[in-house]
Amino acid sequence: MTKLLRVMLAMGILLGLCACANNAPPNEPATQNSEINGEQDSLPGYGFVFQGVELVPGEPFAAEDFPEPQYSYTQTNSVLGGYDTFYNYVDVEITVHDDGKSAVIRRVIVISPDLKTPEGLSLGDSLEQVTKLYGDINTKDGDIWLFSKGKTALAVLTQDGFVAGIEYRFTNS
Repeated sequence: MTKLLRVMLAMGILLGLCACANNAPPNEPATQNSEINGEQDSLPGYGFVFQGVELVPGEPFAAEDFPEPQYSYTQTNSVLGGYDTFYNYVDVEITVHDDGKSAVIRRVIVISPDLKTPEGLSLGDSLEQVTKLYGDINTKDGDIWLFSKGKTALAVLTQDGFVAGIEYRFTNS
């Protein structure tokens, strides 16, 4: 449990780092292919598929597409205005920002080593696997490797040569 808390804390630190990680040219949409139920689909930037639903930071969130979370809580966001709701499922945590006009995914944290990113990365994989799947690192800050695509960033927390955390973030606020 302590290790999970350390990983969650480290992933929380990524808020500031990911905000500066968007290296994509302006007005150039980026896509990535993922497979949902055997069909190819295009995700803008980095995204994650959970329970058959595309979760792309910066895109709308529909809570009704998911079962009841293990727990959730809401807090005021004094930086962006509005409020943030944190939905915790057994395998992922989803942070949604609501400015009163729309609810948008801000962050997705992969919690379970049983889940894989659309490219095939999971917790516990080697750093060689990260490089094989994502190529060169856009930014590295200590044990955090950042990859940018479109208005999203994929943050990979590393520890002792292995993947200890995976987080998707919206980088254009």
